[in-house]
Amino acid sequence: MPNTDDEIATSVDREKWDVERGFREREVAVKEKELELHRQEQAVSGWRSPLVVAILAATAAAGGNGVVAVVNGRSERDLESQKSESTRILEMIKTGDPDKAAANLEFLLNSGLIDDPGRAQKIKQFLSSRAPGNGPALPTATGSFGGIQPGVERWPVKTGSDEDAALVGQNIVQTTIKDLVELPAPDTRDPRFMDHRSRPVEITIYRVEGTLTAYKEEASGDYHLILTDESGETMIVAVPDSDPSFVSPSSRWVKEIAAVRKAIKDRLNPTPQFADTKLRVRVTGIGYFSFPHRVRGEAKNAIQLHPIISIEFL
Repeated sequence: MPNTDDEIATSVDREKWDVERGFREREVAVKEKELELHRQEQAVSGWRSPLVVAILAATAAAGGNGVVAVVNGRSERDLESQKSESTRILEMIKTGDPDKAAANLEFLLNSGLIDDPGRAQKIKQFLSSRAPGNGPALPTATGSFGGIQPGVERWPVKTGSDEDAALVGQNIVQTTIKDLVELPAPDTRDPRFMDHRSRPVEITIYRVEGTLTAYKEEASGDYHLILTDESGETMIVAVPDSDPSFVSPSSRWVKEIAAVRKAIKDRLNPTPQFADTKLRVRVTGIGYFSFPHRVRGEAKNAIQLHPIISIEFL
C-alpha cells in the first residue's frame, strides 16, 4: 500500500517547487522590464548629453549662417548688377543728341543688356511715345561741360589703374586681328565686368600688325585708331590721355601711355573728326572688351587693345 506520509511530502514538494518557479519567472520578467527601461533611459540621455546638444546647436547655427550667407550673396550680386546696368544706361545716353541716345537705348533692349523687367518696360514705353528730337541725353564730354573729361566706362581697366592690372603677364602674344575678333566675348551683364578683368584675354599683352584706316580723338580723350586686316576685319585700338587727371600715376603703364600718346600726336595729330589713312602699323597693347556700341571700326566681339603701350609705323 502506498505510504500516505510519502504522498503528502511529495505533494508539498511539488507545490513548493511550483511556487518557487512562479517567483523566479516573475523575477525574470521584472529584470527584463528593468533592462528595457534602462536601455530607453540611455537612448534619451544620449540626446541630452551636453556634447550632443552642443553639436546639434552648432549644426543648426551653421545651417542658419549658410542661409544668411546665401541670401546676402544674392542681394550683393543683385545690387552690383543694378549699379552696372544703371551705369551702362547713363553711358549710352551720353551723346548730346536725344535721337542717338534713343537709338542706343533701343540697342540695349534688343541685345538683352537690360535685365530689370520694370526698367526695361519703362524704357519701351518711353521709346514708343517719344517724339523725334525729344528725350533724355546727357552732354558729351566735349559738350556743355566744356573741355575734355575722363571717360566713365571701365576707366580703371582701360588705364591700367584697376586692382587686376597686376595680373597682366609680361609675355607678349603675337597674334592677328582675325584671331582676336574670333575670341568669345564675356557677359557684359555680369556685375564684375565693370571693374574686373575678363580672363585670359584682359590679362594678356597682344601684338598685331594691320592697316591703320582711320583715327580720331574721342570725347573721352582717347586716341581712337581703327585697324583693318586683309580680309576686311576691323578692330579698335586706343590709348587714353596721359594727363594725371585722366591716368592715375599708379597706373602700371603710365610711362608707356605717355610715350604712345606723343608718338601718335607727332605723326598723326588726331582731331575730333575721323581722318582716313592707309598706314601700316604694328601695335602692342592689353586685351580689352568694350560694351558693344555699334561705332565705326568696332570688332564683332567688341574687343580692343586698350591701352596701347607701343606703336610702330612701318
